[in-house]
Amino acid sequence: MLLDDKVAVICGGGGAIGGAIARETLLGRAATPADVGSVAAFLVSDQAATITATEINFSAGALVD
Repeated sequence: MLLDDKVAVICGGGGAIGGAIARETLLGRAATPADVGSVAAFLVSDQAATITATEINFSAGALVD
């Protein structure tokens, strides 16, 4: 399985179950591999030089109570 495929499954983009989960998020969609890649690119850039020891959540708002 390619990395993009693994990220898509982890982010809820895989099949009917992933689609149902994505519809329940505040954004109405799952995070995409491009979403994850954009954050990764930002974190390795000079703009993120002061960000340390943090957790990035890609739930698209699904964990909001």
